[in-house]
Amino acid sequence: GWRLMDGTMLGAQSPIQAIIIDERISVDGKNSVRLYATERTRLFQNVVQEVPVTAGNHTRLRIQHRTEHIRVEFKQKRSDLKVQLTYLQNGNPIAAPHVVNGRLGSHVWEMLEIESQVPFNATEARIELISSLSGTTWFDGLIFEVVEPKGVQ
Repeated sequence: GWRLMDGTMLGAQSPIQAIIIDERISVDGKNSVRLYATERTRLFQNVVQEVPVTAGNHTRLRIQHRTEHIRVEFKQKRSDLKVQLTYLQNGNPIAAPHVVNGRLGSHVWEMLEIESQVPFNATEARIELISSLSGTTWFDGLIFEVVEPKGVQ
């Protein structure tokens, strides 16, 4: 299942980012995950899950994200609103992560997508939902599936 993992730390271990299951806002079910921070937040957390994969498969990760007043403050980085997919072998990364960045500001649900091929020595994939910026981000509707490679009919 999903768990929290320490992510970006800006000089101190507190205050810590607020992450909750939001039962009031969702795109396709009962709830979403909500990440909230301010310019005072110093420790951000990533929402993480590892899933088994089959070497050589082509995969597609799709997830919806929604934002409210997402902005860069203090020492935050614009690129820290993202979804990341890292292939692992027995828990250790074996390749650079695949990354898709979210859109800052305030917007309704928008899809983020990563298509990739599972490396031949991979045993699992780590999916990370990251919003190390001020404001509120919701993630929901994640689908990680095996697909036909592009160009194959």
